[in-house]
Amino acid sequence: MNTRDTLLEAKRVTGAEQAYNCGLALQFALLEDCLRRSGTLGASMAEHLQQQLVPLRHLNAQEFVSQGTPFFWMNIGRSIDQLTRRTANFDTLGHHLLVTAFDSYFEHLPIGTRWALPVVEGSNLVLPRLGVRVPQSELFTELCRISDRVLACSSSKCSVLINLDQIDAKCRLPMLSIPDCDSAMLLMSNDPELFEQDYVADIAPDLAEAASLAQMIGKALMLIKKVVPEIGDAIIKRIRWYVPLKTPEVGVVHNSHTSSNLSGVIFLSEAADEIDLAEAIIHEFCHTELFILMDTQDVIQEKVGEKFYSPWRSDPRPLYGLFHALYVFVGVANFYSKAEAFYSDPEQVQQLRERRSEIYYQVRLGLDQVPSERLAEIGHQIVQAIYKDLERDARDLSLSSELPSWLKHHLEAWCAENLELPGFCHSDEMKINPKR
Repeated sequence: MNTRDTLLEAKRVTGAEQAYNCGLALQFALLEDCLRRSGTLGASMAEHLQQQLVPLRHLNAQEFVSQGTPFFWMNIGRSIDQLTRRTANFDTLGHHLLVTAFDSYFEHLPIGTRWALPVVEGSNLVLPRLGVRVPQSELFTELCRISDRVLACSSSKCSVLINLDQIDAKCRLPMLSIPDCDSAMLLMSNDPELFEQDYVADIAPDLAEAASLAQMIGKALMLIKKVVPEIGDAIIKRIRWYVPLKTPEVGVVHNSHTSSNLSGVIFLSEAADEIDLAEAIIHEFCHTELFILMDTQDVIQEKVGEKFYSPWRSDPRPLYGLFHALYVFVGVANFYSKAEAFYSDPEQVQQLRERRSEIYYQVRLGLDQVPSERLAEIGHQIVQAIYKDLERDARDLSLSSELPSWLKHHLEAWCAENLELPGFCHSDEMKINPKR
């Protein structure tokens, strides 16, 4: 089995997917408890949320979890975090929760259902699943499902009716369909209702090249599906939202990332071509798969404050971050090893092989930083699978165990900046350990 197969088998054996979904349901139950423990305002909001969500009680836990958008579940987690740290603004918290819940469960609400919203100055009504964004020119205090395909946003002064089959331009959320990918969308929004604050500043909601990016994402996904059909199908099934990022140097610096609190969303930089974008999508999808396993199972055992050398970064990294990097870059290398067969241009093939070689040396050196005693059984299984994939690459590409000069320089510069941190990097030989 390759590295990804090992992870998928671990998820199957441990029931990680089911455990992850159970965790979301438990978070929802925990939110009410956190609200009631946070004083009079919190208890009042708990009562209000409970009353508004009564029409959804016919859903079982599995249905409730599966129908919630990533944005709804992000708001659940964010609310618990703010309540725990006593930084919650109850009106904003309630507004974001109710709006994303209305968006998630609209089709399950009885006709005529009305939800009262807390008043939040300057906050838009953003409903990504429904494709609606109503600018907050009025302080809307109510959402209502008028019919199967019509909703109303109301204030004390007016009511805006929205036909979901013919959304007026001023109420249409800017987003584009990803070609050939079912319901996947490129979402041009940086509204704080949908995203954690740390991510908002990097999003490019008015990207001039949005249509080109949507087309390129579709081409990249079709390339992935052609090269590794099972991964392509898995990505199309799980990732429903792509969010464009500001990319000052397209083709030079790639800033794509994911959030463990927004499963099903990839924040994506522009890229020079679909092969580069395919690498970024596979990279971020691998993070998504590993998030689910590591959120539900013991994979590594971290020590507080412990940091390690990463061949991809200039700053010391926790073991969690280093382990993620090792897994996702092996996923990229495995994709490139299969992609070679689909290119007839020798120069393109050589570029793929050079990229695999670069990743090989980085992963091999990164693995030498991982203390085996910090690995749980699943972690050991994944590491051993990574070694097998690397051994295949070493044979296929005829690679030496000697570090290339560019990686030596990176390692030396890092060590010079982090003399207080112990580790293999202070060895005089600076060779990759061929065996563990």
